[in-house]
Amino acid sequence: MNTNTLYNILLESYADTAIDTAIANIQTQLNINTGDFASHYFDGDKMLALQSIFKDYIEAELQFNIDLQKA
Repeated sequence: MNTNTLYNILLESYADTAIDTAIANIQTQLNINTGDFASHYFDGDKMLALQSIFKDYIEAELQFNIDLQKA
């Protein structure tokens, strides 16, 4: 496995963890005990959009911290 592949796997994993955590937090606040509705609501394009947003954010955070270290 090359470095780029590993990076993309980790990036997707971090994004998915962030999404799962956000959804779980909302469900906890609403006192919802199952993820049945969320799994249907965030199916397909909505999930892809969220993953894209979180991946972009993660990459921006990484770049920001690299830039800080150079300063």
